[in-house]
Amino acid sequence: MFEAIKLVLIDDHEMVLQGLSALLESQPGVKVVKQYSSGYDAIEDIESIDVDMVLSDINMPLINGFDTSQAILKKKPDLKIIMLSMEISDAYIEKAQNEGILGYVSKRAPIEDLHSAIKEVYAQKSSFVLVK
Repeated sequence: MFEAIKLVLIDDHEMVLQGLSALLESQPGVKVVKQYSSGYDAIEDIESIDVDMVLSDINMPLINGFDTSQAILKKKPDLKIIMLSMEISDAYIEKAQNEGILGYVSKRAPIEDLHSAIKEVYAQKSSFVLVK
């Protein structure tokens, strides 16, 4: 039996968290195990969570998605991370690649494209997945 990919979602907008969680839960092979509206809360809890992948917004108050991801990777270096953003910028994409983040997905992308990116990153089919 196939075990679902366990996800943590991080975004400072509650409606985005709830909507994204519901959409992802409707996709086969995906389970959202925890949602955070703050990167600090995710960093604090990450070691106590059985999780395969983190999907994090980039632009958040207090601590951005890049800094959150780096702190998480220090605690769990093998964790796979995908950044989510409204902004598709070459500088952000390059930064993500340089910091060991495995995917970058536009929040404008259809849920099916995000689901495909999650499966591809999880299966390590490529070194970096970009979905505009």
